[in-house]
Amino acid sequence: MAQVLGLLTHNGQLKLAAAALAIFLWALVETGPDTPGQIATVPVVVSVQDTSWTTSGFPDPSEVEVEFSSPAGEVVRMPRDVRIRVPIRLVSSPDSDVVLRREWVDFGSGRRLDVERIIPASVRISFEEAVTRVVPFSLSTQGALPTHLAFAGALGVNPQVARVRGASRLVEGLDNLPLVPIDLSRVRASGIVTTAVDVRGLPGVEVSPGVVTVGVRVEEAMERLLPGIEVVPLSDGGTGVLRVDPAVVDVRLRGARTVVTALDPGALQVWIPQDLVTGMSPGEERRVRVQVEGVPELASWQATPETVVVRRPRSGRE
Repeated sequence: MAQVLGLLTHNGQLKLAAAALAIFLWALVETGPDTPGQIATVPVVVSVQDTSWTTSGFPDPSEVEVEFSSPAGEVVRMPRDVRIRVPIRLVSSPDSDVVLRREWVDFGSGRRLDVERIIPASVRISFEEAVTRVVPFSLSTQGALPTHLAFAGALGVNPQVARVRGASRLVEGLDNLPLVPIDLSRVRASGIVTTAVDVRGLPGVEVSPGVVTVGVRVEEAMERLLPGIEVVPLSDGGTGVLRVDPAVVDVRLRGARTVVTALDPGALQVWIPQDLVTGMSPGEERRVRVQVEGVPELASWQATPETVVVRRPRSGRE
């Protein structure tokens, strides 16, 4: 008899525990964050189809609360990419109050959810005149090529221009569109790299395309010595001729093999800027740095010596 009573007592405790667990789970579902009828904060995105206008800043407010539920009443989770997309077909005023429609809620994931209400029910949108222009890209780089490489050709951006649409105050003054700099230290061989348009400072401006390709041509770097290049004779600004010592220098070029080997030494000129020797008195000497012209744009140069002594004779016979 005691065993029967103990068994009944044990079974009763199990049933009570099961009932308590069921009530707890029901309460957890009903009060949890994923229950039907939940409220989520959703951004408002405005799409202006009137080409003469664009938005001036963000809508007010830029985020609203959306209460939604599943048509079947099951537990759902708000998609991360949900938006309220407001289409503006025609702008009639620089400032407009727009009532938000339920069908404008874009859940993004393809799953259909019921929108119960939107809080607040409307937003204020400001507009300003828009223009469309074709603007060239501006490419910059950072870092340096590995020491064993050199450019065999200029960097080629494709396409070279973009179609830009946005507020007149922002677009009218654009001379070029900067691209995100290319890191030269990561280049290992010739090829194609992609980079994006840097639109910082251009809020609301539409740029097409937003990504471009850049052709990179590199070769093995080499050096070439061109000895005995004569320094171009100088005058003192009058009838006198200035003396240069030494009268010839060696020029060392560095660059891609095809660039350096193709250079004709006769195309080089070693010269001294005239403003460095203007106003010299008879017998005066000045040490000045030489310049080299005729070097290909993709090559670098170094003169030996880098400086020469310029002297104005005391007389024409000296």
